[in-house]
Amino acid sequence: MAHLPAVHYTQTDTVPSLAYYDSGGNAPALVFLHGLASNHTVWQANFAFLSRYYRCLAPDLPGHGLSDKGNHPYNIPFYAETIRQWLQGLGLKQCTVVAHSMGAQALIYLLDQHPELPIDRIVLVAPAGFERFSLADSLLIKQVASVQAFGASQYMQQLLRWRQYLRPENSSQKPKYVLDLEADWFDMERNIEIYRVLSRSMIGMIDAPIFDKLSRVTQPTLVLFGEKDKLIPNPMLYNGQKTADIARQGAAQLPNSTLKIYENSGHFLPCQWPERFNIEVYRFLNPTLFAPNS
Repeated sequence: MAHLPAVHYTQTDTVPSLAYYDSGGNAPALVFLHGLASNHTVWQANFAFLSRYYRCLAPDLPGHGLSDKGNHPYNIPFYAETIRQWLQGLGLKQCTVVAHSMGAQALIYLLDQHPELPIDRIVLVAPAGFERFSLADSLLIKQVASVQAFGASQYMQQLLRWRQYLRPENSSQKPKYVLDLEADWFDMERNIEIYRVLSRSMIGMIDAPIFDKLSRVTQPTLVLFGEKDKLIPNPMLYNGQKTADIARQGAAQLPNSTLKIYENSGHFLPCQWPERFNIEVYRFLNPTLFAPNS
């Protein structure tokens, strides 16, 4: 069975209650940030291996998983500030952050606003924000993502149909805890906030572009993309872009980055190819162990 660490809750003065998962111990800290319509369990296969060497921590971002689902902004500055206060509360002296999709966009925004944070390395997995949009494209996405239109939109129906794509593991192999968490979030009767979270998050990503901030990232950065990503480029647009082109353009902006593109993977590399992903992250965090002359 997949490794599932203990759940903890935190409350700050200005952000909602946050659930997070902590493998414990005194090893170097490895923080995981999930993307939109996801939760901490997207990393469960990675926790199983990496928690042998690191203290693994993963929050459920507001509106997701077991965290608070109130009437919040759900935009990139909001997520970034939530993450900042959570990290500050943990009192970590140093950490590496692994961030996926929307979580990666929030991380880049956070680093730009708070370069003093004790984050020494970052791993960006299928990061949102590498893709740039014209004004017309931005307006189209925001119109489709409005709360009024979202429920009836083809994009929403496609997103719900893609649940199996978003989490491609065999359901029979998932713990009941994971299945229940997913079912609760996607159940529109039980999770009345789903439209608000999805709508505000999508619009928030458009309103907080981070492409021009990439050049100011000082941390060594590993960038991972799947060549068969169905969410990057944005499926609502038909502009001829390819995932690999977007990946290269974004990685080229990062001063100290390594880009790797998985040929047979989609948007969710960590659970589609967990063994390869785990070793990739471990090698990145321990470069001297794999140096030619070591």
